[in-house]
Amino acid sequence: MAFTHESGLNAPEPNRFGRALFIAAVIEIIGITSIIYISHPQPVVAPETVQLKILAPAPAPVAAKPPPPVPQPPPPKQPPVLPVPKPPPPPPPAPHHPVEHQIIHHVAPPPPPQIMSPPAPLAPETAAPPPSPVSQESIISRYIGQVRAIIDSNLVVPQELIDSGSSGDCVLEFTLGPDGKLLSASIVTRSFIQPVNEAAMDALRASHLPAFLPGMDQAPHSFTLPVHESGST
Repeated sequence: MAFTHESGLNAPEPNRFGRALFIAAVIEIIGITSIIYISHPQPVVAPETVQLKILAPAPAPVAAKPPPPVPQPPPPKQPPVLPVPKPPPPPPPAPHHPVEHQIIHHVAPPPPPQIMSPPAPLAPETAAPPPSPVSQESIISRYIGQVRAIIDSNLVVPQELIDSGSSGDCVLEFTLGPDGKLLSASIVTRSFIQPVNEAAMDALRASHLPAFLPGMDQAPHSFTLPVHESGST
C-alpha cells in the first residue's frame, strides 16, 4: 500500500482561524476603550502657583584672626666684656716754681697826733747773726716808723679839709718786697670824705720806700697803716 505525502496543500488551518479571531477581539477591545476614554474627558488640573523666595547671599566667610604670637623668653644676657684697663700714664713732671715766701703782715699803731718824726738814717748792711724775736720786733717797728714818715712827707691835705678846718682818717694796707718796692695797695677803712682816701693813696704811690732793715725776714711784708689828715693849723 502506497502513501502519498502532500505538503501545504490540503493541511488543516485551525491555527490561522484562531489567530484571526484573537486579533479581531483585541481590535474591538481597543476601539471600545478609546470610545469610553473620549466620552469621559479628564478633569482639567489647575496650574499650581509656585512662589520663589530670593534668599540673601550668604556672607563671605571672615578669615579667622591668627592667634597672637607667643612671646619668646629673652635670651640670657651675656656678661659684659670689660675692656682691659690701660696702665695709667706716667705722671707729668712736677713744674719747677720758684719758692714763694710767705707774706708777713704787720699792723702799725696809729701815729701820735701832730707829731712828725724825721726819717731815721739807714743802718749799714753788715752780716750779723739772726736777731732774737724781741730784737726783730724792734727792727720792724723802726722800719714802719721810716715808712710812715716818708708817706706823711708826701701827703697833701685836701683843700676841702683846709677850708672847713676838719680832719679825716683812713687805713691803708700795702705789701712791700725786700727792696721796698710796692707790690699791692688798697684802703681797708675808707673815710666818708673821698678826697681823704685819694690823698692817702697818692702819698703811698709817690713814696720811694727803703729796703728792709738788716734782721728783717727777706720775704714780702704786708703793712696796715692808719693815715690821719687834718686841715687845721
